[in-house]
Amino acid sequence: MATRTLIHLLFLILGAWMIVQLVTRFLGWPVTLLLVTCCGLTSLTIYMLRFERRRLTHVYRWPGAKQFIDLVCKVVRQQPPVDGEEHRGDEATIQLKEPVDFDWAAEKLKQRVRGHDHAIDAVIERLRKNLLLRKRVGTPAGQPPLAAFLFVGSEGIGKRHSAWELGRMLYRNAGRTVLNLRDFAGPDGTAALLGGAQQRGALLGPLKRQPYHLLVLENFDSVTPKTAEVLQTILTTGSCLDPASRTPVSFRHAVLVLTTTRIPRGLEKALDGATPDQRRQRLVDRLATEISLGRPLLAGIHEIVVFHQPDDLTRARVVLMLMQEECRRYRIRLEYVDPEIVTDEIAAYSEHHGFEFSKTRIAARLHEYLVKASENGLDRLVLTREMLLADNNLQETCS
Repeated sequence: MATRTLIHLLFLILGAWMIVQLVTRFLGWPVTLLLVTCCGLTSLTIYMLRFERRRLTHVYRWPGAKQFIDLVCKVVRQQPPVDGEEHRGDEATIQLKEPVDFDWAAEKLKQRVRGHDHAIDAVIERLRKNLLLRKRVGTPAGQPPLAAFLFVGSEGIGKRHSAWELGRMLYRNAGRTVLNLRDFAGPDGTAALLGGAQQRGALLGPLKRQPYHLLVLENFDSVTPKTAEVLQTILTTGSCLDPASRTPVSFRHAVLVLTTTRIPRGLEKALDGATPDQRRQRLVDRLATEISLGRPLLAGIHEIVVFHQPDDLTRARVVLMLMQEECRRYRIRLEYVDPEIVTDEIAAYSEHHGFEFSKTRIAARLHEYLVKASENGLDRLVLTREMLLADNNLQETCS
């Protein structure tokens, strides 16, 4: 075995020497020296990525080194060496630092996510506490993710939207990824999440490119036992071993948001009047017994947030917001909407699907009026009940 390795090494040296001779003959020594230097630096970077990441972290801060190391990491599909960075690395990417920043983020989120003020307050408060502790200790090995949340609520109620907007508030120039765990519930699901030699993992791939990441894992109740072990490792140690390179991928700068649409029976009644500690314990008990979520996995989640059904006023505000967004897509301002039109849209709301299909329905409802406004060069739109009735009568007459 040692003789075979020695023979391989000799052939490698001989091949390298022949390539150097050819390059020198046709391009000259200056170009040869430049190519050899680049190859040497690349080889050293790859070696340090695998075996000396802690030292490479210090090199990563040198002027000009970051761009070169990032390029090498992109080519070899390795995570940039941010694992051991001090808190100043977080300050360059995380926007929320001072108490006033968290107050600002909570107000902004409440404007963009209607009807879930209690959930926003809980999430922002947890982030504030975690970032305060992170600021004191930095991110040494073994630190868990920056935060891990479990959002419990009906489909289409705003869980993904809340997580997405949270990522916009928390990070600057960071990654955001949404994965549906139902798509990875098969026998090869865990392998597809982690990846391999010829496959980029759906879970590890985005984190390799950008360690500062908001990761949304939907339908958490569909997690397989093998995937649950991977997630428990991530929540506990803040890292996961890449099967292809056998190097750890850091999750310490990431925020994980797990969601489920399965709500335990009688949950609101069980939580009524409970203290924060009792509330969490009852949530864990209900989720573990009725939805079969593992208690060790639930223990690694920092905050379990329940999303309630919105009242009619909140539904009306969401409908108006969706109508305004649809008009803004075409640079048209929605100035007025007849309350009866909003009432019709609220009546179409389903507690099972929430607002999942509302955007598509509103887009279809406004399509013809946006076309007419564009044809007439208008930048404002007023929707009244009389307009809708007139158009419906015209269509019935033509048919």
